[in-house]
Amino acid sequence: MRILQSHTNNTTMVHLLRYTTKYLLKSAQQLPIKRSISALYITGDKAKKNYAPLQPYMDFEETLNQQEPLEESIKARKLHINLDELKTKYAKFQSMKNQIKQVEEERESVSKKLKELNKVCGKRWALPQKKSSN
Repeated sequence: MRILQSHTNNTTMVHLLRYTTKYLLKSAQQLPIKRSISALYITGDKAKKNYAPLQPYMDFEETLNQQEPLEESIKARKLHINLDELKTKYAKFQSMKNQIKQVEEERESVSKKLKELNKVCGKRWALPQKKSSN
């Protein structure tokens, strides 16, 4: 009789566990959880030889153009950021970045012209060699 009771109790527990598990899994699937995950997987043998740094990316122009959500985010995080000053600094940064690009393009252009001149003029432009007196 005892064996039958323990078997019945075990069976009941198994059914209860199955029901609870199914219920939890089903309700967990219905939760409005959105997870966006970005991962880079490298197998162990390659991980020793290679490394892949992940760099965060932020679209500053898009973020700064959406003023209201940005202000709300700043307030929610209790940060002390002046958005007008930040926009001014970002505009200056972009301006300086463009100036650097222009200077690099000019440098490349001058370098190409010098190479062409050296080809055309050849050794005429070369400095005369000093004769050593031994």
